[in-house]
Amino acid sequence: MERFQQLIGEAQAAAAEEDAVTSLHRLLRLTLQRMLNDSGFAAVFESDSDADGRMSAMKGELELALTHLLDRAREAGAIRPGLGADDVRRLICGIGHAVRIGDDQAKYAEIYLAVLLEGLRPPR
Repeated sequence: MERFQQLIGEAQAAAAEEDAVTSLHRLLRLTLQRMLNDSGFAAVFESDSDADGRMSAMKGELELALTHLLDRAREAGAIRPGLGADDVRRLICGIGHAVRIGDDQAKYAEIYLAVLLEGLRPPR
Protein backbone atom coordinates (compact mmCIF):
# COMPACT_ATOMS: atom_id res chain seq x y z
CA MET A 1 0.00 0.00 0.00
CA GLU A 2 2.86 2.35 0.73
CA ARG A 3 4.16 2.21 -2.85
CA PHE A 4 0.66 2.80 -4.16
CA GLN A 5 0.29 5.80 -1.85
CA GLN A 6 3.61 7.10 -3.22
CA LEU A 7 2.24 6.78 -6.74
CA ILE A 8 -0.81 8.83 -5.76
CA GLY A 9 1.47 11.58 -4.45
CA GLU A 10 3.54 11.46 -7.62
CA ALA A 11 0.39 11.64 -9.78
CA GLN A 12 -0.95 14.59 -7.78
CA ALA A 13 2.39 16.39 -8.09
CA ALA A 14 2.50 15.65 -11.84
CA ALA A 15 -1.01 17.05 -12.25
CA ALA A 16 0.09 20.29 -10.59
CA GLU A 17 3.23 20.78 -12.68
CA GLU A 18 3.29 23.35 -15.46
CA ASP A 19 4.20 20.97 -18.30
CA ALA A 20 1.42 18.37 -18.17
CA VAL A 21 2.74 16.39 -21.14
CA THR A 22 6.23 15.91 -19.73
CA SER A 23 4.72 15.12 -16.33
CA LEU A 24 2.42 12.51 -17.84
CA HIS A 25 5.28 10.83 -19.67
CA ARG A 26 7.38 10.75 -16.51
CA LEU A 27 4.49 9.36 -14.45
CA LEU A 28 3.77 6.60 -16.95
CA ARG A 29 7.46 5.63 -17.11
CA LEU A 30 7.65 5.56 -13.31
CA THR A 31 4.47 3.49 -13.04
CA LEU A 32 5.70 0.95 -15.58
CA GLN A 33 9.07 0.62 -13.84
CA ARG A 34 7.37 0.17 -10.48
CA MET A 35 5.13 -2.53 -11.97
CA LEU A 36 8.13 -4.36 -13.42
CA ASN A 37 10.15 -4.15 -10.19
CA ASP A 38 7.40 -4.88 -7.66
CA SER A 39 5.02 -7.75 -8.40
CA GLY A 40 2.84 -6.87 -5.38
CA PHE A 41 2.40 -3.32 -6.66
CA ALA A 42 1.67 -4.67 -10.16
CA ALA A 43 -1.02 -7.02 -8.82
CA VAL A 44 -2.77 -4.18 -6.99
CA PHE A 45 -2.44 -1.77 -9.92
CA GLU A 46 -3.75 -4.33 -12.42
CA SER A 47 -6.73 -5.39 -10.30
CA ASP A 48 -10.14 -4.03 -11.29
CA SER A 49 -11.75 -4.79 -7.94
CA ASP A 50 -10.66 -4.44 -4.34
CA ALA A 51 -12.10 -6.10 -1.25
CA ASP A 52 -10.19 -3.57 0.84
CA GLY A 53 -12.14 -0.29 1.08
CA ARG A 54 -8.97 1.69 1.74
CA MET A 55 -7.34 0.41 -1.45
CA SER A 56 -10.48 1.20 -3.40
CA ALA A 57 -10.38 4.76 -2.07
CA MET A 58 -6.69 5.04 -2.97
CA LYS A 59 -7.42 3.91 -6.51
CA GLY A 60 -10.09 6.60 -6.69
CA GLU A 61 -7.53 9.21 -5.63
CA LEU A 62 -5.11 8.00 -8.29
CA GLU A 63 -7.81 8.06 -10.97
CA LEU A 64 -8.77 11.61 -10.01
CA ALA A 65 -5.16 12.84 -10.23
CA LEU A 66 -4.56 11.03 -13.52
CA THR A 67 -7.82 12.39 -14.95
CA HIS A 68 -6.73 15.92 -14.05
CA LEU A 69 -3.32 15.35 -15.63
CA LEU A 70 -4.86 13.90 -18.81
CA ASP A 71 -7.30 16.81 -19.05
CA ARG A 72 -4.45 19.30 -18.80
CA ALA A 73 -2.42 17.42 -21.42
CA ARG A 74 -5.52 17.27 -23.65
CA GLU A 75 -5.97 21.04 -23.29
CA ALA A 76 -2.38 21.39 -24.50
CA GLY A 77 -3.35 19.41 -27.60
CA ALA A 78 -1.19 16.41 -26.69
CA ILE A 79 -3.80 13.76 -25.85
CA ARG A 80 -6.50 12.38 -28.10
CA PRO A 81 -10.10 12.91 -27.05
CA GLY A 82 -11.98 10.12 -25.36
CA LEU A 83 -9.10 8.54 -23.45
CA GLY A 84 -9.63 8.37 -19.72
CA ALA A 85 -7.57 7.39 -16.71
CA ASP A 86 -8.80 3.80 -16.75
CA ASP A 87 -7.85 3.47 -20.43
CA VAL A 88 -4.32 4.61 -19.64
CA ARG A 89 -4.14 2.25 -16.65
CA ARG A 90 -5.18 -0.68 -18.84
CA LEU A 91 -2.65 0.24 -21.52
CA ILE A 92 0.18 0.44 -18.99
CA CYS A 93 -0.91 -2.92 -17.57
CA GLY A 94 -0.80 -4.40 -21.07
CA ILE A 95 2.71 -3.07 -21.60
CA GLY A 96 3.77 -4.44 -18.22
CA HIS A 97 2.48 -7.87 -19.19
CA ALA A 98 4.12 -7.77 -22.62
CA VAL A 99 7.47 -6.77 -21.13
CA ARG A 100 7.38 -9.43 -18.38
CA ILE A 101 6.87 -12.31 -20.83
CA GLY A 102 10.11 -11.71 -22.71
CA ASP A 103 13.80 -11.09 -22.33
CA ASP A 104 15.57 -7.74 -22.18
CA GLN A 105 12.84 -6.04 -20.18
CA ALA A 106 14.52 -2.63 -20.10
CA LYS A 107 14.75 -2.48 -23.90
CA TYR A 108 11.17 -3.51 -24.51
CA ALA A 109 9.79 -1.34 -21.72
CA GLU A 110 11.20 1.73 -23.48
CA ILE A 111 10.05 0.63 -26.94
CA TYR A 112 6.51 -0.19 -25.84
CA LEU A 113 6.22 2.93 -23.70
CA ALA A 114 7.29 5.06 -26.68
CA VAL A 115 4.58 3.40 -28.79
CA LEU A 116 2.00 4.13 -26.09
CA LEU A 117 3.06 7.76 -25.77
CA GLU A 118 2.84 8.23 -29.53
CA GLY A 119 -0.56 6.53 -29.55
CA LEU A 120 -1.91 8.92 -26.92
CA ARG A 121 -1.42 11.84 -29.27
CA PRO A 122 -4.44 13.11 -31.20
CA PRO A 123 -4.78 11.97 -34.81
CA ARG A 124 -3.15 14.31 -37.30
